Amino acid sequence: MLTTIRGLEANAAQSRRDSCHQASTQTPVKSALLPSFSLALESGDKKKLSSSNEENTVTEASRSESETERPLKFIVALDFGTTNTSVSYVKFDPEKGPGSVHSTNIKSIRGWPDAVSGQNQASDHNANVPSESWYLDGEYIWGYAVQQRMSDQLAQDFKPSQDVIKFSKLLLNHDKKPPMPLRKQLKRLKKSVHEVITDYLTQIFTHTKKELIEEENFSDTCAVELVLCLPAGWSFATQRDMQRIMEDVAKEVDFGWRDFEPFIINEPEAVAAYLLESMDPSDALKGDDIPPKKGQTFIVCDAGGGTVIISERMALHFKESIEGTIELLRKQKETAAVEKKEDVAKIILAGGFSSSNALQERVKEEFPGVNILTPKKLQLTVFLWNISDVSTIVSHGAVFRALNKENGPERTIMASFGLLQDERYNDKFEGHALHYITQGTMDPAEGWATNVIEWLIKTNKKVGLQVSYRSTLCQHFDIGDDWIVRQRIYSSPDSVRDHYHIEHDYNAKAEVAGIVEANLNEYRDNGSIQPKLASNDKEYFSLEYEIVLEVNGRNIRAKLFYPPGEACCDELKICISAYFRAGTK
Repeated sequence: MLTTIRGLEANAAQSRRDSCHQASTQTPVKSALLPSFSLALESGDKKKLSSSNEENTVTEASRSESETERPLKFIVALDFGTTNTSVSYVKFDPEKGPGSVHSTNIKSIRGWPDAVSGQNQASDHNANVPSESWYLDGEYIWGYAVQQRMSDQLAQDFKPSQDVIKFSKLLLNHDKKPPMPLRKQLKRLKKSVHEVITDYLTQIFTHTKKELIEEENFSDTCAVELVLCLPAGWSFATQRDMQRIMEDVAKEVDFGWRDFEPFIINEPEAVAAYLLESMDPSDALKGDDIPPKKGQTFIVCDAGGGTVIISERMALHFKESIEGTIELLRKQKETAAVEKKEDVAKIILAGGFSSSNALQERVKEEFPGVNILTPKKLQLTVFLWNISDVSTIVSHGAVFRALNKENGPERTIMASFGLLQDERYNDKFEGHALHYITQGTMDPAEGWATNVIEWLIKTNKKVGLQVSYRSTLCQHFDIGDDWIVRQRIYSSPDSVRDHYHIEHDYNAKAEVAGIVEANLNEYRDNGSIQPKLASNDKEYFSLEYEIVLEVNGRNIRAKLFYPPGEACCDELKICISAYFRAGTK
């Protein structure tokens, strides 16, 4: 994926193709552009996050009495890669805030189970773990253990090793079918994509939590904010799937579940954040013009992973992919020249495919006047800047970006949220003309459109950090019925229209996001509400209640009030992180 960075601000970038990686029977009644971010970068100064208190710095782990008594906050970033996975984090006192953050304050999880001796030492450049798993005779094997067990297994029987799952991240991409071997594996194992990735990430975060308990004084009283690093080319549907997987993982491990509101960042932007945070342009001894300078425009090309070994052996087969990368780089460079009236100073190649000599040589050939930063140059930079591990660039940069979420994209939501209900017939509503029904305890002299949706929040609209949407509804009950109100909240990625039946084409992609429920039998039993008489002399009860959708950051709280505006009888939290563009606060 491509991300153009303008000076010290991440500029707009569109989603890219992979080659450049880049129920109740009662129904209620109605009464692409990537984020930009700013980092303070002045000549001779180390980068800092904006803070009103310059002395509130993130410090090394401390076991002092004051710290052990006060819950800490952890920001934990996951880079679930095609071939390898890494987790980085930072901890701080939430009462003081992160203050000033340097690269030494952001750490990465190590000590991965079954890693070879010395592979997880702080001086080593392998703080990641293979994105591999294996369901073997009822046993679940993951990470480094896979290759070890494969070596033992091959000597006995080759067949079981065919079920080793690699490159499972490719299963998530909605815009492209996963490789046939992966699909066959899942069919053979009778596993879903969700199950395979959830099982793997559950192990990742079980180990992460264990390490933080042992090394960083973590406890269940600590606040945890999760950060997800995703490819820039993923659709909102794929983002949503990854969010759901992480929600299940967080719940299973009890890690980041209580306040589940993941911050999503595109991988190229995380790389850019890492470089801007780590490099000090005032020090001329640190590399050959590698550090970005204030006002420069540079491009981050995330060339994916898992393909470099094959591509070197079969360069001709990857010509289309390489040329696709070149074409996207060319367009980004032209965009910078037209919109910013400045040329691109640097192109940073990241991701597994960026190590391809064929790709590197082609980029250098196409852009002779541009400084091309290859993985080898970045590795040298990591050494010169005393940064511990190049393999954690993405997760490390994601933590840094999450510490300051200002200046991201506008809060434009890419999903609709609404309420299923029955509405009194209105000839001005086109949807009512299509579904006109009279039934049940409702007065047969009146017309009703049943099972229609009113969309309170609509896709592609701006929503504030804290804003509420309200609707008053009513539900009818026959004499003797239990007064149970079950209100379904629906979501849809489509552009929607109000007052149409749930089965109409406009609601084809609508699905239940959650249900709020209230038992109101006490009001039935105390006789405070009198029955109504229909035109056919049949008695029924009609209860009005209120539904409020409260947007709070990257969550919606759906609340049911009865009577309207008074007591909250039930509430539900719906995470909406995946319905915003990556980097949205």
